[in-house]
Amino acid sequence: MRRLLAVLALATLAMPAMATETLTLIWRLDDSQAGAPAWLNAGNTTRGMAYNPSTGNLLVADRDGSANAVRRLNAATGAEVTPFIDNTVYTGGTFVLNKVRVAGDGRIFVTNLAAATSTFKIYIHTDETTPAIVAHTQTGVPARLGDDVDVIGSGVGTKIIVTGSGNASLNIYTTVDGDNFNIASTLTPTNPAFIGIQPVAWHTDATSFWTRKAASAVTEQTTPTLRDATGAGLFGVADDFRGYGPIAVRQFAPDKLYLGTGPSRAGTAPNAIPGVIYNVNVGTQSAVGFAETAQSLQNPTPADNGNGSGDVAFDVAGKRAFFLLTNNSISAWNIPNPAGVEDWNLF
Repeated sequence: MRRLLAVLALATLAMPAMATETLTLIWRLDDSQAGAPAWLNAGNTTRGMAYNPSTGNLLVADRDGSANAVRRLNAATGAEVTPFIDNTVYTGGTFVLNKVRVAGDGRIFVTNLAAATSTFKIYIHTDETTPAIVAHTQTGVPARLGDDVDVIGSGVGTKIIVTGSGNASLNIYTTVDGDNFNIASTLTPTNPAFIGIQPVAWHTDATSFWTRKAASAVTEQTTPTLRDATGAGLFGVADDFRGYGPIAVRQFAPDKLYLGTGPSRAGTAPNAIPGVIYNVNVGTQSAVGFAETAQSLQNPTPADNGNGSGDVAFDVAGKRAFFLLTNNSISAWNIPNPAGVEDWNLF
């Protein structure tokens, strides 16, 4: 890791051909299907998702108008689990809620979205059945916050990272008591500059982090980039599919990890737009396009996801990946065994 943090120059990695393996579909929900939840629709109101290993549920932040609530799906089947998580404490902001994450101690973090001069909030649920507490409130934010969020650690070691569309900086939040969070640092990462929604994910060392440059057109390609604690680029993973989207990182072996990316800008014309997983070795600064979804994440009659939003989640123990493509679909996929790279029995 010292070697990693010492490398401050951004170097784009050469990638072999993608999709040597295929993620196989477990279930899929979209508004073209009979019986799909009414809140999962062609609007742009469903942007956040997280897997909760404590319950085996997939948590989805939804603000479709019927309720600003974190919905619960059975991660094995996609069936909705009722009731949704208690939402009585959620108030304020430009969007009352936008993202949901699960920390290492099982607590559930929910955040809203605040445009400039609005109020940004962080909430914590002890579990899926307990009402939230307000962990952070910032009134009159100087720039938009809450388009993407990631949480790592547990208890007093929990750290939160937050970005906002068009915001050149990002905030990192820490806590001294586990319940109340404050801004520990505000970073302005080096090139590529933040434009549009900037996906973000903690690296496994809880110090460096991944971002993904936003694009402005369907045809643009983007680069997930690992950054050190100052925001300087360490190295980037070459991207060979269209669009830009969320990222999620989970470690699966010493000095190796999976980096999952989901395209967000779908466009209104049918395209083959998959979810993709990279096998990244940060020690050697190498990456392999390990697997992608067997089919596009778009609907049969796609809605344009012009906001560039969505989410990716992993169930490491169950070898599953989940992709949310806003306006289009939520889907669950089996991850193939990475033969010759890692033994899943380590877990």
